[in-house]
Amino acid sequence: MVSPRAAPDSKGDHGRGAPPPASRARELAGWPLGERVTLRQFMLFAAVAKAGSLAKAARLVGVSEPAVSQQIKALSASVGHPLIEYNGRRMLLTEAGGIVHDYASRLLSLVDELGEVLDDHGGARSGSLKIGATSNISVYFLPSLLARFRDAHSGLRPSVSTASPRHLEEELLARSIDVALLETPPAHPALEVIPWRSEPLGVIVSPVHPWATRSDVTPAELTQVGFLTGEPGSGTQRALREGIGDIADHFPVALQLGATEAVKRGVEANLGVSIVMHHCVRQELNTGALRWVPIAGSSPHKTLCIVRVRGRHQSTAVRAFIGLVLDSEP
Repeated sequence: MVSPRAAPDSKGDHGRGAPPPASRARELAGWPLGERVTLRQFMLFAAVAKAGSLAKAARLVGVSEPAVSQQIKALSASVGHPLIEYNGRRMLLTEAGGIVHDYASRLLSLVDELGEVLDDHGGARSGSLKIGATSNISVYFLPSLLARFRDAHSGLRPSVSTASPRHLEEELLARSIDVALLETPPAHPALEVIPWRSEPLGVIVSPVHPWATRSDVTPAELTQVGFLTGEPGSGTQRALREGIGDIADHFPVALQLGATEAVKRGVEANLGVSIVMHHCVRQELNTGALRWVPIAGSSPHKTLCIVRVRGRHQSTAVRAFIGLVLDSEP
């Protein structure tokens, strides 16, 4: 708790957007804000903002909806502004609510960071580790890394958030995750990028495709076939432009299938060709289900990277995980 004194109960409907009662505002006006609010109120408000409703937030944190509503009303009265409002049945944060949510998120993250620092100070060998990763990394790279991490650090409990690069950047900046593994370096100045491995990109085709026995294909030839593509935003198009130039923007798309697994099955069925990271098709290349064809005159690749927030304390768990990833076999 931040405040050593409990604030009086609030009444009224300002939890639904109306301003706090004038008597309540006058009663609290002389108190410093730090003595009017509690960490629990910030935690519940952050849960409401994340869940989008009082009922969902109550289920999320395991308390009753009236209890959540009461605390949001008390927080609204303490700051002197309505924090949420409704557009029909849809709950929205007010402008003041957005400001409070921003500071509440940072404050709660600092409390979590304090726990990590104290754990490190005490030499703790247990704790949590929140990892973010893109879909391809979660499927094709992370399982073996997590197995090695578990064997070396059995007391640490990793959890994984799989999402798009943009969403993972947001989670890092909001301190919802400790570290992220991305397929392309982000540009945000608050994020530190540690290159991890260079992963070759190449064309995959069905064993019955005319290119199956080719030693390579030219970029010009790639403009004459139908491509099966994966999820947007993975960084493949950017890597191809860097590797072979603007001609990469002229590869015709036959089907957009989303997940790389779906792309591989489509290529096996000879629905088209695709360009993927070599590591993602090692099993299919070993069994002969797919063929790998390099792109002539170039070596396009993705630079997989570890990303963390600059200046943020790195716990023992984070440092151990980063070290393990950097030591992993290419």
